[in-house]
Order: sequence, then C-alpha cells, then structure tokens
Amino acid sequence: MLDIKPNYDPKRMIGKILIALQEVEEDLEIWKELIIFGIWSPTYYFEFMDGFEIINISFDLDNSIKFIDSVKSQGGKVTAISIVHFVVNNAYTKKKLDQLLIENTDLKVWFWTVNDYTTYLRCKNSLPINKLNGFITDNPFKFKEFINKSLALKLIPKESCLQKLYSFTTGWFYLGLLNLHHKGYRITRAVQFLQSLGIM
Repeated sequence: MLDIKPNYDPKRMIGKILIALQEVEEDLEIWKELIIFGIWSPTYYFEFMDGFEIINISFDLDNSIKFIDSVKSQGGKVTAISIVHFVVNNAYTKKKLDQLLIENTDLKVWFWTVNDYTTYLRCKNSLPINKLNGFITDNPFKFKEFINKSLALKLIPKESCLQKLYSFTTGWFYLGLLNLHHKGYRITRAVQFLQSLGIM
C-alpha cells in the first residue's frame, strides 16, 4: 500500500508516482493487481487510478464520508477505509462506522495502528468478518502471534476491568480530539505524540 499523505502538491506527487511505475512497467493494468493507493485527501485522487484499489486513510469518519462521496462523484470507487482503532471504543463513533458500512455495502475496513492483543481482539470482534479487511501494525511478527493465539480460542475472552477502563477512556479522548478537529484546532502534534507512544 502506498500511504499518500496530504503534505505536497497533489499533481506533482501523483505524477512522480505514475512516472516511477511506468519506468518499470508501462502497462498500468499490471500495476492494478500490485498497488493499493492509501489516500488521506480526495485532492490526491485522479482518473488514472480507476481500477486500482483505493483506500481512504483517516482519523475521522466524517472525512472518510466526504472522501467516498468525492471519489464517487468523479466516477471512482473507494474499496476500503483505514481508520484509527479508537473508533470502536466510543459508542457514538462505532454507530457512525456501522451506518457507513450499511450505506456502502461493498466497503471494507482496516484498523490502525493495532499493536496489542486486546486492541486486536476488540477490533476483530467489533465487525462482521466480511467487513474486516485487515490491520495496520508496527510489529508484523508479534501481530502474527496475536492471530495464532486468537485462532486457538474457543470462546472470546472477557476484558478485564482495567482493559474496559482503558477502552472507555480512550474512546472519550478520541471523541474529544475529533471535536477539537471539527472546531478548526490543529491536532496533528497530539496525534503524532500518541503515535510515538505506540498508542495510535
């Protein structure tokens, strides 16, 4: 997956990616089987991407909804969203995610960044298996252990009081960050700090 962050001029950045791909293989049809475009902003979507797998990466479901509508209006299709895992920790944002999936029946979900077993189980069990497309993690080898461990389970383990408290607290913290974001505050540094701690 190419994680295309909205930091540079869209035409220049996507143009350079297109040139780099065609220097190796001119036929874009071949690349459509190999490349996933992970895009944060709809300004980075271009017509040549039609046929590629398009994933919207977002911190905010409202941005994902706008992204999907924008790409649809240009004749494209978003195959999945990659959303921060805190979305399942808050009843309001989880309900919004469920509604988005009802309205877009072909849409799949990736969760980021999932680095611990409890978060993996919570995300895995929050959606029907046909809606869950994958997880983004900082440690793929450890994550493989999570998968093997969960496959060996006969029953879904109950979360401890501490785990429930963590889920509740992070869910409301996430909602607070979203409210600041919607009011126009820049939350980039807060998100980067949480990412540096491995929480997000």
